[in-house]
Amino acid sequence: MFDRKSFLIGVLTISAAILTIGHLQITSTAHAAESVIDDDYQLVTARTNQGNDGLYVLSKRENLVVLFTWDPAKKSIVPKDVKSLDTLLGGN
Repeated sequence: MFDRKSFLIGVLTISAAILTIGHLQITSTAHAAESVIDDDYQLVTARTNQGNDGLYVLSKRENLVVLFTWDPAKKSIVPKDVKSLDTLLGGN
């Protein structure tokens, strides 16, 4: 017969196995291909030239595009570049 200690060890082992399988099967990844549009701003995620994910923010009011990327050293999102939309589109 099983005593109480053996039963609890068995239950915990089965629970750990179920949680491990669940963790391995449910992997969530971010895909850079989303877009959000508002009256004043447009947000787009896309790959940068270096292969990293980037968040592009277009300010329609200011006519600027800002690229935000992940900085592993700071462990935060930082602005990488700011350009005028006219400059990017070949205007003055």
